[in-house]
Amino acid sequence: MATAKYFVIGCIIVLVLAVVLVVIVVGGIFYLGLGKHIEDVEAEGVEFGRKTDQQGCQDEAIRRLKSARRSGDLIRAQDAQMFIYGCFQTCRPTSGFCSDAPKEDSFSPCGNGPRIVAGLRGRRMATGPASTCLWKCRTLV
Repeated sequence: MATAKYFVIGCIIVLVLAVVLVVIVVGGIFYLGLGKHIEDVEAEGVEFGRKTDQQGCQDEAIRRLKSARRSGDLIRAQDAQMFIYGCFQTCRPTSGFCSDAPKEDSFSPCGNGPRIVAGLRGRRMATGPASTCLWKCRTLV
């Protein structure tokens, strides 16, 4: 009777270890794949920025963000921030683009910027492209 008990406990331990191993392997594959995906999205932004200005970058990032949120895809929703970051690296300036951006001291310090809802050029957005736009405006000033 005691050997059957130890056998069941041993099987449970082996099963738990197998599940943990599978989670680690799948998590590692997902993490490595996501890193490549982020690089690809930023590269798309860089390429898109070569053909447009700051307003075009913002409009495309907002379009991508709205599409991702409608579909409920959290990864694509985060892609909008990486896209606009890459896009701003190569785009042309837009006259008056930063004129409506709130001053840093009027809403929060830079470090907290992505955690707030920022009004930007008549649109209200939480995090993502809005915080990147504000960052870009601060670096241009």
